[in-house]
Order: sequence, then structure tokens, then C-alpha cells
Amino acid sequence: MKRTKAIIFSILLIGLTYFTFLKIYRYIEIDKCLDKGSKWNYSTDKCECLNKTETQQN
Repeated sequence: MKRTKAIIFSILLIGLTYFTFLKIYRYIEIDKCLDKGSKWNYSTDKCECLNKTETQQN
């Protein structure tokens, strides 16, 4: 019985760790994008880099 509980606990812990990693990874990607001065498109989950040379010329 203790072995079954340990296996179930391990599986749940691995699943929780994986889910947490995905959330933190996405947050870090968004943060890096915003730190560069770009904007994050939540619809496509991609960073939309702004061309700084065009911005400086206008």
C-alpha cells in the first residue's frame, strides 16, 4: 500500500513540476520580449519585434 501511494505521489509531483515549468518558461519568454522593447502577441504566442531603425528615422 505504501508503495502504491509513493508511485501515485511521484506521478503527481512530476506532472505538477512539468506544468509549472511550462508556465514559468512562457513567462520568461514574454518578459524577455518586453525587455527588448518589443510587444508580445498573445493570440499567436510570439514576440513581435519592433524595427528600431524605422522608429528612429520617423
